[in-house]
Amino acid sequence: MTREAPSITELLDEWRRRQEEPSNPVWLAWLAFAFGSLPWTGWVGSKLWLWFAVPALGAEPLGWASFAGLALVAHYGGGSWLRSRRTTREDLHRDVIARIVVPAFALGLGWALRWLS
Repeated sequence: MTREAPSITELLDEWRRRQEEPSNPVWLAWLAFAFGSLPWTGWVGSKLWLWFAVPALGAEPLGWASFAGLALVAHYGGGSWLRSRRTTREDLHRDVIARIVVPAFALGLGWALRWLS
């Protein structure tokens, strides 16, 4: 009994399905990166807080860990932690940009605004 060779469409469908499956290295890399980026994003947030919220609102200065904790509360309280799909390599790339590039841009913009005021 011989089995018929799969068509190109079936092969492409199988390849696409495998690309969307989570792989342990991607998930572990994302997890390590998420924890590793907390000091950076917390530090940037605490600097922006110090530059703008403390003088404008008379608020107390926050350390990086306190600001990271407040950001987590806002993030999870808003329901943005819900994901409808699995973690992929594209998600990891998007998170790298969101956790490294965006805070760096915000810090530069905040520094410029602070300098102008």
